[in-house]
Amino acid sequence: MSQPPNSPAAGIYVPQIKPENQLKMKAFLSPDDFKSYLDDGKRAFGDGIYETQILALSNTVGTTNNTDAAKTATQKSAARNQKDNQTIDADDGAKYMSLGKTPNGGDIFNVLGKNIFFSPENQYYSATSREAGQTLIFEAGDSPSLAQIGLLPSSGSQVIGSDVLAVISGNSLFIYDVSNPFISSLLWKARVSDDSQIISLKITDSKLYLALKTKIDAANPCPIKPLAIGDKPLIIECGAILHSETPILADSIYSAVEIEIKSPGALRHLSFIGAQDNSALLIVDDAIYAAWGQGSDYVSFFVGFLAAKCRGLLPNYILGKAQELPNCGISLAAKELELRSLLSNWFLSLSSQEQIRVAGQISERLNDYLRDHYCDFEQADIAIADLATFKFAYQNQVAGRLVSPEFLDPSGNSLRVVAVSGSGATKKMTWLITGKIDDQNQEKVVASVYILDSKMEITSARQNLDLPSGVCALRYTQNAALAATCCQSDPIYAIGLGNDSTGALGKLDIATFPSYLYPFTDGLALVVSKNNRKIKLTLFDATIPAKVEKISEYDLNDYWADFDASYPAFANDDENKLFFLPSLRGGYLFSRQDGKIELKKTVGDVFTSRAVFDNGYLYIAGDNGIEIFTGPDWAKIKSVKF
Repeated sequence: MSQPPNSPAAGIYVPQIKPENQLKMKAFLSPDDFKSYLDDGKRAFGDGIYETQILALSNTVGTTNNTDAAKTATQKSAARNQKDNQTIDADDGAKYMSLGKTPNGGDIFNVLGKNIFFSPENQYYSATSREAGQTLIFEAGDSPSLAQIGLLPSSGSQVIGSDVLAVISGNSLFIYDVSNPFISSLLWKARVSDDSQIISLKITDSKLYLALKTKIDAANPCPIKPLAIGDKPLIIECGAILHSETPILADSIYSAVEIEIKSPGALRHLSFIGAQDNSALLIVDDAIYAAWGQGSDYVSFFVGFLAAKCRGLLPNYILGKAQELPNCGISLAAKELELRSLLSNWFLSLSSQEQIRVAGQISERLNDYLRDHYCDFEQADIAIADLATFKFAYQNQVAGRLVSPEFLDPSGNSLRVVAVSGSGATKKMTWLITGKIDDQNQEKVVASVYILDSKMEITSARQNLDLPSGVCALRYTQNAALAATCCQSDPIYAIGLGNDSTGALGKLDIATFPSYLYPFTDGLALVVSKNNRKIKLTLFDATIPAKVEKISEYDLNDYWADFDASYPAFANDDENKLFFLPSLRGGYLFSRQDGKIELKKTVGDVFTSRAVFDNGYLYIAGDNGIEIFTGPDWAKIKSVKF
């Protein structure tokens, strides 16, 4: 990460950090200090009665037993699945935004120069060999056929460097020297502990960077041993694990590890704690980004709402007693119980008609309050570390929650962030008043976009975006964030980024759900949708986010299920404006020249697993072989069966 010019005469730069951007992370002093912090976070922000009763009998009628209650909940869920406003599961949302992406920073198929590295997904072994899979190495040189020139005794997601190949196989990591693929050799291997997992892996010329996530052992939270290189474990002591200044609810330790490829005993690391549902760790070319959610004191938020918006709707004695709760020296869950008892006792004294009116007013007024006070509901902290020093330097806070690590996007020297605030607020307030869990109505959620510079200063912010529901998944383009909400009937929204895009909020109207999205680098975006059992391709021009235009459509007479099963093989050639849409066997080569979708050719015969455009060639790989095609007519020039 580039440093600002030195100012003092001595040549030593003294950073002029704004107070709000100063690092506020602290190290744990001991295992007991760690345990005390976890206890403070759990007492302050742990799940209350609402969360523990979310599947209980609160909104059922009569005296059903637990089995009947579970059956009723299942029936209601099935009925909701038939509604037009069916919500999208977070995993599904991420899936449909993942077209063209690879997990862990790597994939099972890679091309390096004239060499191909492939770990077939389905491999068969004899009962006696008990091998951990294989990575096949082929040479695509001047010979008329593909020749296998090597084999690595491990398989999985690959990350490739100039002459090094890393293979992630379950909890194991294998590092190979592939400078001469005819005689590839194992440099070293590592194993991740059972309670840890590899988030991502990155290779530079001489170093390997691992992002790890380790489940916190509440009984023995530190030190941790997330990784062992050979027989030597990496021991991260308590004093090397950082935490937020104020207590948070945490279940995971995130660690960035730097390893010298040629001498793996030399390494550096940094760690912090967070919750796996609202934290992220990203390692890019010159920086490390850490993000975690700050706990929400929702009782104080709701009490503030009652005082500001509910005078005249609730009796003064209720408002007065509620005002005393935030300052009580009890846990958040206990405060929630007191507030619930106070509100529900009064609510149940009303007539049924008055209950309906009050509940409706509460919901309407809370949505209005949230628009002006979303910053108070929940926050996310973001810190940056210089890759050169491997130490965190700056930190800032944004309003909202990080739904997924995909909501963070490093771009040049900036970090783009989409945060969502208010999720669950209306439903929880309704429960506090009525005692019923409303899991059928769509609630208003606020989304905001921030751009932070290398010192974590917010250089641009678009807050309180007018979206009908929460953002479940998104993809970034050069000047926009393409966001899918959590409601199936909603379009995809194009949110303009930067100070010059105020008010820029366009729509990509999609025909049906499910739909996959792929943004091209020139501002166009492809949507692949299910059209009955077939496939519809739609090309949008999103170069101006506020004025998204549908510019081309194509109906493909192939089965959606075949594409849906092979979507990781989607490939794009930005330079020549071509893309490959996979099917069960082979797939379709399309052009998007001049903004028009045109089918160029049906190509391939292997059971499609992966595809790659590289240096004018299209590679298609599957469990039964590899095929290579090239232009201008995209004829098959080489293949191998296995």
